[in-house]
Amino acid sequence: MMLELIGNEVATARYGVKAVEQAERFRPEVVWMEVGMPRLNGYDANRRIRSQQWGESMTIVALTDGDRRAIVSSRKQPDVTHTLLSR
Repeated sequence: MMLELIGNEVATARYGVKAVEQAERFRPEVVWMEVGMPRLNGYDANRRIRSQQWGESMTIVALTDGDRRAIVSSRKQPDVTHTLLSR
């Protein structure tokens, strides 16, 4: 992954529940969260992260594949710091 190549430490998760667990264990400065993850979507995972003291100031970037509804929805989420559209 590009971030690792430039010297950053990276942790990944395939499911929303695992993303929350990784965030708690890893305590990253930035979370790149896919909004359409299975088992627990990115919005709910973001809420769980933000509800913890350790997650209150984390930068969370919502990623979406271009679904217009997901983009509009992510911009309305108070737990999302930024939205990034991937195509």
